[in-house]
Order: sequence, then structure tokens, then C-alpha cells
Amino acid sequence: MDDVYFTSRGPRKASQIRQVPGGARVRQTGLGWEMRTMDTVSWTSIDQAPPVTSTVTPAGGWQSWCTWTNRSLQPIGSFESRWTVPVAPAAANGQTIYLFNGLQDANGKHIVQPVLQWGRSPAKGSTNAWGLASFWVGGQNDLMFTTDWVEVAPGAVVTGRMTLNAQDNGLVSCTTEFDSFPATQLTAENLPPLVECVLTLEAYSTGPAAPFPAVPFTEFSAVTVAPDTVAAKVAWVPNGRAVIKKDGGSGACIDVVYPTAGS
Repeated sequence: MDDVYFTSRGPRKASQIRQVPGGARVRQTGLGWEMRTMDTVSWTSIDQAPPVTSTVTPAGGWQSWCTWTNRSLQPIGSFESRWTVPVAPAAANGQTIYLFNGLQDANGKHIVQPVLQWGRSPAKGSTNAWGLASFWVGGQNDLMFTTDWVEVAPGAVVTGRMTLNAQDNGLVSCTTEFDSFPATQLTAENLPPLVECVLTLEAYSTGPAAPFPAVPFTEFSAVTVAPDTVAAKVAWVPNGRAVIKKDGGSGACIDVVYPTAGS
């Protein structure tokens, strides 16, 4: 059975999803998809994604988020944020909830993101509990990559970080991870420049019987873009119910507000 999972770039079939160990590097070349683990120096081929023959319209999507696009000639070097794991929803009935900071390319084809998640997600082992994993989601017919899922308790404070490096071929690599959780480290290579920063509450299949956490919002704090010359240009744009409490690219603070607390 080819189950379908919902992502920031649309639905993905289970046959498209590849789980990789922490510290892995993945890329797409003219020869296809390749992976290199932390303890190896050579790349190995990964079986290719089957073509998508049908689509599913997800019930949900981005609920509350802020964006900023880097339009300067200087690239983003890193992007990080800190937030607290909310209480669990009062009931579990098939909902999936994501909280993340992420980076996207100008065309919106790729997103690289360290994701705090509750419910069924592309990360193997995800369940009705809060957990961490890093995702790289590309085009509709591409493979999707996820790290291991690591459970975390409500009240824990987590820091999602992405670090960018230029490559000799004019493309970039991006390492996404949660600090102190090495199993969540994933490096995506051969990416177009990642220029859009996002801070997002995303959810699917929520409702009265499948509620959000019974809190009004989640606060993203210590939101920082590097280097300083790029951070000085940051001006966040709120969408949905997001609230900017402190603007900018150095220690910003943004609330992503839940549609209705507890529902």
C-alpha cells in the first residue's frame, strides 16, 4: 500500500520517501540520487522515485507563518530559531502538526527544514507524540528525505538550525538539524540558492475531534540570520495569524497563533 503523507511541498507517497541516518548527505546529480553517510567517503546510489500518477488534496496546510526573502547579493549563511515543545493535543484522531523554521529557493521547489512534529508524518516511527526530524522536500516527482524521528517531551526547548555553504558548481548545500540531537542532522547538496526564510505552523486533518494543543500560540525566539550584513536587512512578513513581537534578523521573536486554542 502506497500511503500518502502531507508535506510543505504537497502530498508525498511512501514510495517517494527515503529515511537516512543522522549526519547523512544526499544529492541529485545527472546520474540520479546519491547518499553518503557520516562514516563513509564515497557516494552510493539510491533507488529512484516512481512517477506520481495521482494526487491527493490535503485537508489543511500552513496555518500561521512569517516569511522573509533575501534579495541582496550576499547569501544567507545560517538561520536558526528556538521554541518550546507545546503540550500534547487533548485527543488524537489523525491530525498532523508541524512547527518549523525552514529555507526555500526562489521558485518554491525545495524546502529544507528541522521540524517539530506531532502525529503521523513522513519520518518513520512518528506517532501521537512530539518528535524531531529534518526534512528535505523537493519537486512532486522527486525523492523526499527525512532523518530518524526523535521523541521530545512537552516543555523541552529546541533549537532548529540550518547552515549553508556554496559549492564549486554554483549550487549550495544546506545542513539542517536540531541542536543536541545528532540523529536529526541532514545535509542536502546541489540545491539552488535558498533565499526565503520561513517560521511556520502547518497542520492537516485537525478539527474538534482532532485538536491543536490547548495553548494560544507557539513563540519562535532568538530568530537569527547570519551573517550580520544579511541580518540587518531582515523584515518579517506575517501571514495567517502570525504576530511579530520583535522584528529583524538578530534575536527576533515571532508568535505563530493556533486557529482556535484546543480545537
